[in-house]
Amino acid sequence: MDWSCDGEPPAGAFVFYDVHGEMLGRRQNWGHVGLCVGDGLVIHAWNEVRTDHYREIPALPGPPGWDTPRWAGWTPVQRILEGCRPKDWAPEGDAATAARRMQAARFGDGTTATT
Repeated sequence: MDWSCDGEPPAGAFVFYDVHGEMLGRRQNWGHVGLCVGDGLVIHAWNEVRTDHYREIPALPGPPGWDTPRWAGWTPVQRILEGCRPKDWAPEGDAATAARRMQAARFGDGTTATT
């Protein structure tokens, strides 16, 4: 498989940008990522969920305190998922049941009132 990541990203590739900004009182490179849907078009969230050509994203103005994004490259989704394996949800049985259990453990079961 070719992982060269040169040229226009194909459909299904993740595209990455460097972008510095201030968030939570810290200025750092938070990065920006989108998903290529084909023909160089990338779906991403920049003030709103939108679709832009990957070459046009660096021209987007950043919010106050943020720089404009700088192209970093792309990689196929297969490379990101390489080595991953499906989660075994037992004994919960499925992901929805496991999510409810984790939510209750973190936030409570919703039966007690907080003041």
